[in-house]
Amino acid sequence: MKTILYFSIFLFFGQALFGQIGNDMHFDGVDDYVNLDAISSHIEDANDNFSIEFWCNYNGEDNYDYGVIFSANDSTGGNRFLIRAAGPIDDTDGIVIYINEFGENQYIRGDILVGDGRCHHIALTYEEGICSLYVDGVLDVTANRTIEFETGDLYSLGQEYDLGMITSDFYEGEIDEFRIWNKTISEVILNIFKDEELTGAEPYLIAYYNFNEGTPDGDNTGLTILDNGSVTLGLDGTLMNFELLGSTSNFTVADCIFISNDMAIEAAIIENEPQIQFINKLLELQIKAATQLLDTEIKIHDISGKIVFEAFFPSFEMESFDISHLNAGLYLVTVSNSENESVYKLLKQ
Repeated sequence: MKTILYFSIFLFFGQALFGQIGNDMHFDGVDDYVNLDAISSHIEDANDNFSIEFWCNYNGEDNYDYGVIFSANDSTGGNRFLIRAAGPIDDTDGIVIYINEFGENQYIRGDILVGDGRCHHIALTYEEGICSLYVDGVLDVTANRTIEFETGDLYSLGQEYDLGMITSDFYEGEIDEFRIWNKTISEVILNIFKDEELTGAEPYLIAYYNFNEGTPDGDNTGLTILDNGSVTLGLDGTLMNFELLGSTSNFTVADCIFISNDMAIEAAIIENEPQIQFINKLLELQIKAATQLLDTEIKIHDISGKIVFEAFFPSFEMESFDISHLNAGLYLVTVSNSENESVYKLLKQ
């Protein structure tokens, strides 16, 4: 029988720092939001395949008037695409996706409870007309819908525009780790990396907002920009109407995700499982088996699932691999044969 064992390995070169808590952003539901218009041309290029994911924590009753988490509006303020809390017309306590499909209002309504004052990971993937909504890594609902973004569209976190460019439907709650990819991210990859901060250099990552700037619950009144953490320049957001002082309408202590030092590797070694470690200042990867393995295949996948390295060994006990050609980012390493498969999360600096 084939056994699949998942565990994380992170290696320290320097002082260890575990369990550090990052920031998230609290939205007051009154008038604050983040202007993300800078992403317009980049997300338009991802019309055929894209993924949007984030953590959120909100109370459904506080957002019953359609609190909008993420919006795309046309240049006049008309709705094109929304991710929002459920409202009076929805008959659900889940996430709702609104799509203006060829001039018709279409809705994808999730069934999994979200607005319960707890942290939930939300992901929407889109691939050539197939929309898949995930909650906490579990597929909630799928639908066949066409989503098209256009040049000049307007993007926001925490609200949507009405016709005439009137801001409306403000979201009350927290958002963290907001990511946009020009790739359909698989369910497996979503589940493995949803609890991890990214480096920003991952393939297919358009925009990445981890909200770690500022002092949580402190005086951040001098800040006007939400930093984009991806390698794509010019995609910073603009903070609109935030108080930036205290525990609301401000950067706050993250509720949903704990982060580790970027150089960290937390090892959960399972007896008789291959051990994996970096050597040579992260340029080389060493894998050592507790006992000799036969007919062993080793693969490294990037976050999109693409294989970036593979090798096969009729007899395997310890090998080192040059990974200097890999970009910084998160990867999966699998060590498998006919009996077992071990999967490791790998952070390459």
